[in-house]
Amino acid sequence: LGFLGWYRLVPLIISEALLLILGLELVRRWGAARILAARAPNAIEAGALLVVLIAGGLGMADLVVHPTRNFDSLAYHLPVMARWVSAGRLQLFTELGQVAFYPSHWELLSSFLVLPAREDLLVAMPNLLAWGQLGLAILLLARRLGANRESAVVASSLVLLMPSVLSRLDVIQPDIALAAVFLTAMGFALRRNSSGRRLDVAVVLVSLGLLAGLKLSGPIFVLMLLPLLLLGPGLEWRGAAQIMRRLD
Repeated sequence: LGFLGWYRLVPLIISEALLLILGLELVRRWGAARILAARAPNAIEAGALLVVLIAGGLGMADLVVHPTRNFDSLAYHLPVMARWVSAGRLQLFTELGQVAFYPSHWELLSSFLVLPAREDLLVAMPNLLAWGQLGLAILLLARRLGANRESAVVASSLVLLMPSVLSRLDVIQPDIALAAVFLTAMGFALRRNSSGRRLDVAVVLVSLGLLAGLKLSGPIFVLMLLPLLLLGPGLEWRGAAQIMRRLD
């Protein structure tokens, strides 16, 4: 749409709605794996989740109250999005020189939130969504590698609450998204049973496309994931259990 000059609110809403319908149909047809057992969280899990929810709420409040103060966001990411929204199409920001040719998937996603009101109040909101995806991806990956639910929840919470992660919530940079997409792809590539495998492969392939366009280093992460996609269902992850038995 951007290259066709239809980078406007109505065409984007229609196309996004169609993609949502397609995704829901794929889930309905191929099925979605249950990540966690259907039981209430224990005290440790509930406490960790509560702290994460509080951090997420504070992050949301900060996005609404304070504009981004990150130099990279102000010097490169926001000007590119402003050019696209103003022109109604994707254009190279030639004033930026070589930077104009950097991958720009994240700017595309962030600019969706600029189009409705044509202002940047919620422009960093995708980072908060990626932060949540990162937590779920760590939880999924830990469970598929054999961790119990309590350990997986605590590990996910600790990563989300790291200062180096929280400090990236109000910037328009794809670092959190890169980690979230990479770990999501790992989690779905490592699924062992055959039921729902087609949906797993679809998620991994979409993740590979996103990784390639998020950062210049994206293709390197794509190459790291290809062996997992091919070998994931047959891998046996017993190393951690053996280490724990030796420690005992």
